[in-house]
Amino acid sequence: MRTLLVFIFALSTISLIGQNGYELNPCGTEPYKSPWLKQYQKNKDAYPTKVEGEVYVPLNVAVVGTDEGAGRFSESRLVESLCTLTNDFDGTDIFFYLETYRTIYDSEFFEHSNVLEGAAKMFEYDSENAINSYLVGSPAGNCGYNLPYAGIALSNSCASPSDHTWTHELGHAFSLPHPFIGWEGGAGYEGEIGHNYADPAPETVLYNYTLFQDTLILDTLIIDTAFVEYLDGSNCHIAGDGFCDTKPDYLSVRWACDSNFESFNEQTDPSGEKFKSDATLFMSYAFDACASRFSEEQVLAMHASLEEEDGDIILAQTPATGEIVGNGDIQLYTPYDADLDYKDIVFNWGEVEHADYYLFQLGLGEGMSVIFFDTIVQTSKVEVAELNSALPFSWAVTPFSAVDFCDLESSEIVELELSDVSSIDDQLLADKVKLVPNLLTDDQKIRVESEGLNFSSYEVYSLAGNMIQSGDLQGQEIEFPQRLREGMYFVILKDGPVKVCLKFLQQ
Repeated sequence: MRTLLVFIFALSTISLIGQNGYELNPCGTEPYKSPWLKQYQKNKDAYPTKVEGEVYVPLNVAVVGTDEGAGRFSESRLVESLCTLTNDFDGTDIFFYLETYRTIYDSEFFEHSNVLEGAAKMFEYDSENAINSYLVGSPAGNCGYNLPYAGIALSNSCASPSDHTWTHELGHAFSLPHPFIGWEGGAGYEGEIGHNYADPAPETVLYNYTLFQDTLILDTLIIDTAFVEYLDGSNCHIAGDGFCDTKPDYLSVRWACDSNFESFNEQTDPSGEKFKSDATLFMSYAFDACASRFSEEQVLAMHASLEEEDGDIILAQTPATGEIVGNGDIQLYTPYDADLDYKDIVFNWGEVEHADYYLFQLGLGEGMSVIFFDTIVQTSKVEVAELNSALPFSWAVTPFSAVDFCDLESSEIVELELSDVSSIDDQLLADKVKLVPNLLTDDQKIRVESEGLNFSSYEVYSLAGNMIQSGDLQGQEIEFPQRLREGMYFVILKDGPVKVCLKFLQQ
């Protein structure tokens, strides 16, 4: 059972997805080829030429918030992002198993300024026997990064269901470099050597991977040389990422793709041949909407890496969990009607066969159009210590297994009118009261029209639950000094013990 204190107006659980992830550095994983990958690419003939069997990779996933409990990534979005991860690896025979899920409140981890700070926090929170992934507010100014000796950090703003950052960083965790490895700092490892893509590329470029060894090294600057790949593939086995079925790519900044899923930016290889980068590869820096695949050689390398580098944690057969059919005919027990106090509420539902986790959601609006609180639990109970009594709520539960995150079905939505809002459920009374107009445009005034009722005070809330303003209801009219943001709002009208909740829209 999880006990929660939820004040809807605090909005402590709203995610930061609204930020533009393209303002961040795409990936903080610096250019790095592990000793394992170097040996693998030198001895490919010793490895299978096709995938032999499925592997299940256990994930330890942590959503990180501030010390005050703010900023954490929405669990509803997390489940959708796990589905994206599943779809991105479709066809690779690599599957994911949610070994553990947890919430961490640590402001220093939530926004850390450099990779070393992130590494220290991962050392503190890492769990063994799984790939550790942390969703934070700002992972050193990046969309994400992978530390081979610690784990993966992802920015909330780059982890939405339409993003592939998590997929990209797991590719790194499974030993894949960027296809443009060596160009991360331009032709020089710190950008000190410029390059015009219209000119032939140099034969080699330099890159810095000090922080990305198998162990954390602090006192040595590690610089390496990368051969630049030719378009004809003549040096593909030793140049760039070392995979011959990935085209040359020198673009180390975010880039858009054309209708052929290639870069608009034309580049020139060392021999003078012109080409455009392949935008379909997850390991490139193409925009998320362009990326859709790993190459065959990348898939083979990931399998070999998992078996040899992570053989102690991967599962060679399907984990012992079954398929949930539909929503498992989940039964919502309590609370189920309007006879409800707004303190110490226990939400309880029936267990579902094969369900390893339950996504619990509290929302507002018809059909729970706004989810203001969600959490993932492994029991069939959530206790809410206190809710704001001013607004009507809805709740629902979605069961899911540790290996299946897609096409989930939720329970029915139960609408609750808390007992402190006594008259909202009285249709006769509600029919006697209305707001004119209930769609605001330029005139920021609302008039209350009622039959035989004179309300003495009012409170106005946004759909997210923030109180906008309150006061005495002079002349049965509410005036807003400033234009409201576009959206839905609730007005609580009060007359002694009587309260009526109505809604209006700001256009």
